[in-house]
Amino acid sequence: MFRQALSIAKEARHGVKLILAQPLPPVKRCQLAVLKLVAIAGYRWGKRFGFQSNHGKRGAVPARTAFLGEGITKSFSPTTTPSVAVLIPVYAGDLAEVKRLRSAVARLHQQTTPPAAIIIVNDASPHELSFAEHPVQVVMETLPTNSGSGRARNVGFDIARTLGVDVLCCTDSDCLPAADWVERMVNAQARTPGIWYGNTSSHQPESLTGLFHDITGALNGRLLPDGQVVYGTTCNLSISLPHVHLDFDPNFTIASFEDLEWCFSAKQLGIPVNYEPNAAVPCPSPKGNASK
Repeated sequence: MFRQALSIAKEARHGVKLILAQPLPPVKRCQLAVLKLVAIAGYRWGKRFGFQSNHGKRGAVPARTAFLGEGITKSFSPTTTPSVAVLIPVYAGDLAEVKRLRSAVARLHQQTTPPAAIIIVNDASPHELSFAEHPVQVVMETLPTNSGSGRARNVGFDIARTLGVDVLCCTDSDCLPAADWVERMVNAQARTPGIWYGNTSSHQPESLTGLFHDITGALNGRLLPDGQVVYGTTCNLSISLPHVHLDFDPNFTIASFEDLEWCFSAKQLGIPVNYEPNAAVPCPSPKGNASK
């Protein structure tokens, strides 16, 4: 208990010190400092009652996952075009969320490297989703019951492997990736196949929560000295499917901490989570409607 309290105190001191050093009005710095303390409390609560309890249910991680690494025979280089798809899990609870999803799909059609398919896993949304009019192939899978974004992404992984996808880019239904996002991810995978995380910023950097995320790096995890990140959020991620087989833990029935657990499991298996700063995705603050 004492160690945990000391760890929380150190984390709070570091975060508040970082915020107070920003060239901002005193009132805004105080607001951000309070928000940091709330975020630490929320993270610790979620880690204890969500992440840690569910993490123990995963079971034998190596039995469910594999890193094929150097032994893989299927590969690609910048001179060849891999099969690329984008995966979006969605729970559209209202018509506004349907509209945001349509905006995300439209943005993906404008990519400098268009994906061969956009895989949408509908996590039992109460509203109808239809994309028949779009030029890029949209593969829609509707789940019979709402099961959370972890299971929805696993269904998307299975669809992508069935389609023969090499590079699977993952984002959320309320995100608008930069025009060269897919291209940047493909180039990163060509350099080092595996898991890549991109540069995630707030949709509204002028808002208090947006400014908080951009200052503290909450959306980007923590960048390590070797160029890896501690974790990557699933709104800006790419995976080389021939090299990595790693499912999300389906015990996470809400969109909370499943991406942290997935990245931690990857690291336990020796799979690095690399960082590509040029693969940009603005993300809403707070987190939007990836899946209920």
